[in-house]
Amino acid sequence: MTMIAKRTAADADGCREGHTPSCHDGLRAATQAPPQRLHGHSGFSAILDGTIGPNDYRALLVRLYGFYQPFELAVGLEPIRTCWLEKDLTWLGLDPASLPGLPRCTDLPPLTTPDQRLGAL
Repeated sequence: MTMIAKRTAADADGCREGHTPSCHDGLRAATQAPPQRLHGHSGFSAILDGTIGPNDYRALLVRLYGFYQPFELAVGLEPIRTCWLEKDLTWLGLDPASLPGLPRCTDLPPLTTPDQRLGAL
């Protein structure tokens, strides 16, 4: 039996009556609120609706850049999202020289231990 088949069988057990919640179930429930709040954000809603204009899209990317740049640095990640955002912002007309002056998130949670960094990811 392959690993995929084993996982599928194990996952099917979770759908049966009397299922005991797993650690994964608990983690999903405990971390559900932030993504749900993002779904209600006007910028993301406008993207999904196809109604966001170029200026609002650029403003949203500036905000995302202001989060991802310090977050990736604090967690020790390669700045992949930061680089994508920089390229997109430049393509949308932002002067690359202005990137260092953009607002940054300064209220990140503590990310000094491996457990904190893993939790934040």
